[in-house]
Amino acid sequence: MKSEMFTIVENRPLTSAVFEMILEGDTSEIRRPGQFVELQLPGLFLRRPISVCTWDAERLTLLYKVVGQGTGEMAGMPAGTRLNLLTGLGNGYDLAPAGESPLLLGGGVGVPPLYGLCQALVARGKQPAVVLGFNTQGEVFYEDLRHRHHGRRQLWPHRLRHRRHGRALFLLLRLRSPAHAPGD
Repeated sequence: MKSEMFTIVENRPLTSAVFEMILEGDTSEIRRPGQFVELQLPGLFLRRPISVCTWDAERLTLLYKVVGQGTGEMAGMPAGTRLNLLTGLGNGYDLAPAGESPLLLGGGVGVPPLYGLCQALVARGKQPAVVLGFNTQGEVFYEDLRHRHHGRRQLWPHRLRHRRHGRALFLLLRLRSPAHAPGD
């Protein structure tokens, strides 16, 4: 764990309630997909824990949903704002037991850490299948990433929402049933 000052490079809405914040700073303590950071917001006592979407040597991408005062204030922060972050929190995902074709299943604000995980798996020659769920079409974010995703198969429940409703897990179970053709 390391306390470090980061600078907001970009903070933009992806949907009416989900935002993407790109920060610049020392990311050396972030070593595995699935780790998180805690942001200290001016005037608020408690830090905000946010999972890491992606990172490189100098930048960190966080996705967050506005659900209260803290995340509401984050949504209004312009580029150039400096924030104190605790980095390198959490154990992250252990990639060793992934197998050749791991299944990544997530929904809503649980999707961001899966993006970094998927990148790490692909970099190791794995072929992940991805099933994502969102409550409504209006909450879907990173939809354009499905065209850049390098996984073997992607299933996006929002695409199928006219025929199938429910949580991503239930969609997965229905899609695995013999009644559905591959790629359906």
